[in-house]
Order: sequence, then structure tokens, then C-alpha cells
Amino acid sequence: MKNAIAQTAAETQVRNTLQTLQNKKSEWLKHQNIANNMLYVLLEECLEFYRFLQKDERYALAFKNICGIRYNSKTKLANMIAQSVFGKTKQTYAYAKVLMNAYNEGIGTKDNQPMLQWLSENNGINGVIRDGGSDTRAQQEHYIEIAANYHMFLKNTKLGTVSGNNLTKHIYSGEMLVLLGKKDDDGNIVLQTSGWKSESIIRLVMIEYGKMISNTEEYRQNCVSAQAEIEAEKANAEKQVSDFAEAMSKRIENAECYFEEAA
Repeated sequence: MKNAIAQTAAETQVRNTLQTLQNKKSEWLKHQNIANNMLYVLLEECLEFYRFLQKDERYALAFKNICGIRYNSKTKLANMIAQSVFGKTKQTYAYAKVLMNAYNEGIGTKDNQPMLQWLSENNGINGVIRDGGSDTRAQQEHYIEIAANYHMFLKNTKLGTVSGNNLTKHIYSGEMLVLLGKKDDDGNIVLQTSGWKSESIIRLVMIEYGKMISNTEEYRQNCVSAQAEIEAEKANAEKQVSDFAEAMSKRIENAECYFEEAA
């Protein structure tokens, strides 16, 4: 009987201890969420500063010269900002990667989600610094499909044309190439390169473009109808191929019959 009572008392004590630890965990999570939100707001300010410096190479150079951090031609501006604000720690690279990814995806700009929401909805720092290769193959193909059919998702977006030059004359009609541009203060896109083609680079660009489109409100409004339209086009293309193959098969059969009869 005493052993049973002792065992019950021990169980109660263990449960009480576990409950205390669970309560402490809840308190820790609450403080962690507050700390994370403060960090995300700070990163958002860093992003705005990064975006400002990217407007003009003179701004970036001025910052590099006065921030007190040694740099060379390979030193990234985002890394220098992160190190200036957070110091040189194990997390500095991660913070810099956040700034670069957020900048590339237009986070915090008009009609796009703010940094706090972006980080909160994508599992924080680690969730947004993964390279495109961390997506599954199916996810990558989905983003590429979105990018290739951008006009179905972004119905109000019209892309212009750019004339070729002596550096692009070797590219065949219909081939894809990558152009690098920079937005000026008047909202114009000024090309920085004449264009180059690389299947691996184009694939990465298409994946990132598809991700960027999927974060817009216009995409969310049109994604259902656009996806239905894409599936209908696929079905129609499959039918066209099937009909052509069937007609070709019949022609071959007729030709065989003709030669057999002639023989």
C-alpha cells in the first residue's frame, strides 16, 4: 500500500514538474515571438536602406567608404549592411541573405507584402534564405509555369520589346535570353547587359519570377481562372498531337496497303 501511495505521489510530482516546464515553454515562446517580430522590423528598416543604396552606385560606394568595414570587389553590399547593424556574428550571413532575397522579391514595395508578414508566413529567417534548389521539383516546375504564363495571372501587365544588337545576333529566333536592368528615379528600366543565354540561369530566373508573381494580389485574384485556362490549353495541345499522330498512322497503314496490293 505504501509503495502504491509513493508511486502515486511520484507521478503527481512528475506531472506537476512537466506542467511547470510546459508553462515556462509557453512564456519562452511568447518572448521569442516578440523578439522575432522586433528583429523582423529591424530587418525591414535595413531592407529600406539597402533599397536606397541600390538606387545609385554612388550611394553604395559612399556607404562602403564610410561604414568602416574592409571590402573588396567581391564583398556584397547586403553583407556590409548586416555586419554594420548586427556585427560580425554567425547570423550575419543569414541576415544579409534575407536582405538580398527580400530585395529581389520586392518585399515591402507597393502591392507586395511587408517584411514582417513575409518572414512570419515563411518560417522566419531560415525559411526565406533557402535557395531555389530547396523547393521540390514539382514546386519549381509550378513557378516556371506561372512565369511562362504571366499574362494569364497578371492581366494588367504588358511587357515591351527590346531591340537586339551585335552581341545577341547569334541567338536564334524564339530562343530565351536573360537581360539585366536597373530601375531609375523616373521609373524606367535601364538595361545593364545586352543579354545572354544559359539554361541553368534562365531556369533560376523563371523560378524566381514565378515566386514573385505568386506573391501579388493580382495573382491571387486570377490564379483559379488562369490555371483552368492553362489546363485547357494543355488538353487542347494534347488533342492536337493525338489527332496528328492518328492521321499519320492512318497514312502509313494506307501506304502499306497500297504497296501490298501493288506487289
